[in-house]
Amino acid sequence: MKLGRFKMGVWEALELLDKYVDDSDPDTNLSQLAHALQTAEAVRAKYPDEKYDWYHLTGLIHDMGK
Repeated sequence: MKLGRFKMGVWEALELLDKYVDDSDPDTNLSQLAHALQTAEAVRAKYPDEKYDWYHLTGLIHDMGK
């Protein structure tokens, strides 16, 4: 894949990220997508109020900058 700029939605970016393996990541027993969803759900479970929607989103996208 050629590196460059892409226009895509968050879900498309997560699906693209899911194709990569980060050898420096100690949590490689899950796919990147599963890890993102698991993190977002863990944050939502601990902070369920709608005022924390921004935090739920942060849990979902926290690895997108890899």
